[in-house]
Amino acid sequence: MADDAGVINEVLAETSFLYGGNAAFVEDLYAQWAADPNSVEPSWRAFFATLGDRAEEVKRAAADPAWARPGAPIPVPTIVFHGDNDRTVAVGNASSIVGHAVASRTGSTLRQDATSGEAGGRRFSRTVYADARNDVVAEHWVVHGAGHAWSGGSTAGTFADARGPDASREIIRFLFAVRRAGTA
Repeated sequence: MADDAGVINEVLAETSFLYGGNAAFVEDLYAQWAADPNSVEPSWRAFFATLGDRAEEVKRAAADPAWARPGAPIPVPTIVFHGDNDRTVAVGNASSIVGHAVASRTGSTLRQDATSGEAGGRRFSRTVYADARNDVVAEHWVVHGAGHAWSGGSTAGTFADARGPDASREIIRFLFAVRRAGTA
């Protein structure tokens, strides 16, 4: 029986977005949904609505999360690009990285703004997470149809795809725009 539970847990960790690495991210989204259901993407709104929890309970649980670590390091603003057709690196890794960046802002209610567009011949989805001061915590770019390659990169390089948004330009923009820790 114990062996069966181990196998089941392993399958869950490999196939579910609800595994431990994303728990803080999902919990934060859940708290956002409880405060304002329209503040999360429609797919999350529908998912949370099916759970049947009362908003007050969700808010109370999120106010002092069990996973918060006292003396945790200062969060680092994070930007991630990933092609949704990448067969080398699991697409879920990008969500996990962004989830950790968002979860590191314990005690903050983050606004989530999702946009989509087209650049360089590829469609993309971009989600920006910002705090109450409008400081960007994380950006998550999904380049649709892109594989394991640098989006908007020079074809002279390896693992580069000239199609899609220019990841280099966007990363530089992001780094110059984010507020440095401890500054006003």
